[in-house]
Order: sequence, then structure tokens, then C-alpha cells
Amino acid sequence: MDINEKLFEKQLCDGMIITGGHFMILENGKLNLNEGTINSFEAAVKAYKKAKDKKLKVGLGILINNMGGVCDIKKKICVLNPEELKEQFELPEEYTVLLKKYDVKREEIKIYWEKSLRNLGKKELLKKIEEGKKYIEYKEGAYWFLNPKDGRRITLSRPNPNDKYGIPACPLIMAAFAYSKRRDGFNFSLNFYYIDIDNEDNIPNYFAIEKGRVVAEEFYGENETNIINIYLLKDRIVTSYEMGKK
Repeated sequence: MDINEKLFEKQLCDGMIITGGHFMILENGKLNLNEGTINSFEAAVKAYKKAKDKKLKVGLGILINNMGGVCDIKKKICVLNPEELKEQFELPEEYTVLLKKYDVKREEIKIYWEKSLRNLGKKELLKKIEEGKKYIEYKEGAYWFLNPKDGRRITLSRPNPNDKYGIPACPLIMAAFAYSKRRDGFNFSLNFYYIDIDNEDNIPNYFAIEKGRVVAEEFYGENETNIINIYLLKDRIVTSYEMGKK
């Protein structure tokens, strides 16, 4: 799908990081790419280039799942040595071609690893528990986020007999993604995700991403995170705002 970057040009601003191209590294080391993930990376690169041309102070990032599987505890799949994988990692050729096309250098990209975000998310959860935040709820062997705005419950961790705090769930990992970008100096983020049916292995659904946005906005303040998620399908584009963001 041809993405018109002018749709997002008015969102570009100083202190923004633009991400796209999310994919998973499979247990055998292969990269789980498809046309849609490549298109989402190109959308991010185009927006980044546009912002740079406007002399804005922005960043370019990519989120990579190096846990060996999607955020599904039932699969219990894990890369054997994720740190070694990170050290040896090279961008897909398809992404390198796009960087050259838009005259963007490889070193301009900040890579965010899901396994690292999972660990960060757990640390942040422990902080909120220690702070006695009322929106953190323990029930059924795991922790939940109770949204003060609408009372909705969002899973933060899943039961683990070996850990009383449970295993970080996808919304907590995505909240950690927002926090990590903020920690890198970006209070604004524009994120492109490809979510059509042929990308279900990489992104089973967008709900966890949106729930992560809600959690991050409460954890760190809506004015401090400023998350805009753009969801790409084969025939259309959907934004966080169209999904009920006020």
C-alpha cells in the first residue's frame, strides 16, 4: 500500500522518535519479515526524513522481538542466547535498501529489544507496587492495571509459580517501550505497525499495543509520553484516535 506521509506530517515535532518495521526473530534465527512489515519501516523512514528536512530534532527506531515468539505464554519459546544474537545482529537487507533510498545512515537507528523491555517492564511494575499505586491490583496470582479513567482492567503480568510477581505481559512490555523511548530523550513517539492477518505471528492483534499506551500514559503521564500509533492494513490505515483515544 502506498502510504502518503503528508497524513502524518503535522504530527512531526522536536523530541519525537519515529518507529516502524517491527518483526520477530524466530528460534532458528530467521527474520519474520513480510511486505507489510517492510512497508511500515519505509513509512517510518519517510516520516523521519521529512522531519529531518524540517530541521526537527527527531529519532528513528525499530522494535524487534528477540524472545523467539509472540507475547503468548503458552508457546514458551525463547531464543537461547539473546545477548549474543543482539551482538551479531544485522538489519535485514530490505531495510538497508530503504535506508539508502532515503539517504539515512544505519547508525541513526535506535534498536529496541523486546527481551530487554520485558525486564525493564518488570522493574517498573515493582516500583509502582512499592509506591503503593492504587491502580495496581493483585488478583489470581498476577498483577493488573485498573484504569482510573474507566475502570478497565489490563493484564500486567501472568501467573508464574516460580515468581510471585508473574511474567510480564504484552501491555507492560509496550509500556516499557514507551518509557525506554522517554528515557532516551523522546517525549513524543509516532509508531507504525503492520497488523493485517498475514502478520499475526509478529503482532497477534493491536489491542496489547493500545493497552500498553494506556498503561504508559498513567505510569508516566500523558503529556510525558504522547504516543501516536498508526496501524497499517493492506487496504487502509487506522490510528489510535480512531480506536477511541481522547
